[in-house]
Amino acid sequence: MALKVNFTGKASLSTETLPTGYTTDVGNGIGMLDGRLGLLKGRVDAALTGGTNTSTDTYEVIHVPAGFYIMNVWAYVVEAEATNTTATIEVGIGDDPDEFIKATSPDTTGEIFGMTGDALAINGTVLTAADTIDITVATAALTNAVIDVYALVVDMRETRT
Repeated sequence: MALKVNFTGKASLSTETLPTGYTTDVGNGIGMLDGRLGLLKGRVDAALTGGTNTSTDTYEVIHVPAGFYIMNVWAYVVEAEATNTTATIEVGIGDDPDEFIKATSPDTTGEIFGMTGDALAINGTVLTAADTIDITVATAALTNAVIDVYALVVDMRETRT
């Protein structure tokens, strides 16, 4: 059975498990500048999922409130997947798992993946409901990969909460 693991450090948006032994203090980007523009950051450590990893797992990485415009998303491989080097990941949101980054392999430490998904053609996406930016695993289970995901966002809400 596929895992759905919440690495966001925020309240759950759906039914998922929480990582075991996970340290949420890995840096949260620079937060919101002037209350409107922000760089958000989340980290996934596949070794800390708290279950048996599969080739169809979903890892919630960054919580994004409704009314936010996600301008750009990229992923940085902190630690490459050494066991299942054929594993691939996609980065997206709930109903579109490759909205930001289409299938790519996190097999090289230090590699950066820029936007290649559908959002690239339309210069980002606006969330009408709160959602999470997720990593979806394919091909083979991740076992030890550590991946940081960054999102450049703008708060488009008239009133900020």
